[in-house]
Amino acid sequence: MTEKIPKLTPRLGLIADLISNPPARSGGESANMLPKGLDSSGAYSCVADIGTDHAYLPVYLCKTGAAKRAIASDIRPGPIERAKATITSYDAQNTVVTRLGGGLSTIEPGEADAIVIAGMGGLMIAEILSADILTVSRSERLILQPMSSIPELRLYLCLNGFNILAEYLAKEERKLYVVMDVTYAPERRGSAIGDLDEYSPEIFLGRKLIEDRPEHFEEYIENQKRSLLKMADGLKNSSSDEFAGKLKRCGELIEYIEKNIERDF
Repeated sequence: MTEKIPKLTPRLGLIADLISNPPARSGGESANMLPKGLDSSGAYSCVADIGTDHAYLPVYLCKTGAAKRAIASDIRPGPIERAKATITSYDAQNTVVTRLGGGLSTIEPGEADAIVIAGMGGLMIAEILSADILTVSRSERLILQPMSSIPELRLYLCLNGFNILAEYLAKEERKLYVVMDVTYAPERRGSAIGDLDEYSPEIFLGRKLIEDRPEHFEEYIENQKRSLLKMADGLKNSSSDEFAGKLKRCGELIEYIEKNIERDF
């Protein structure tokens, strides 16, 4: 009898693929070793899904062997009830547990080897990380999927000792979603910032997206340029120095896209 496994959307499917394929260590004697938190089969001992809603992702991870155990956490009772129904429906009671509470307060430091925070605004994700930095520091891996304020989240990560290993794009219908693969590396705090802000290409567009150019990158850049042109149009009639500065930065970003990215399409 074939075991029931939830069908994931492209956004959650991409996150599941990242969890299922942990990044290999590189360099030194540990080059061929599994990352911490993984057993010999390549499964994480525990993955926490913060803001789980229906718990499709944690159930999928446990059913496919990517995680031995998972925590489905949400701040609202409604999603927790839906999560419990999903867990029961897929007979995952022995591997997936639910937790009711805000952010990372529902998990103990060191309990989850990998943490997923998806489907929230970028500023909210930054607040969640800041509120429980000890729990963050004891996790091997963070998969973040912001719905808004993406440049602000990137800047927060760079300023506060996080390392963005990679960024990916998932497409659902006509919408693109950014998914970040991140580790906490406090020794890097502020080391690569310089004069970067939300309007720097590395922050507004994403340094790893620019470097790696994953699937859907061309459409992503078209969307970003369209957003910048709309933003610039709205700033043109303002006489304030603040808005004039933003208009200048928008123009610089558009020029960067045209000179350094679009010519390669």
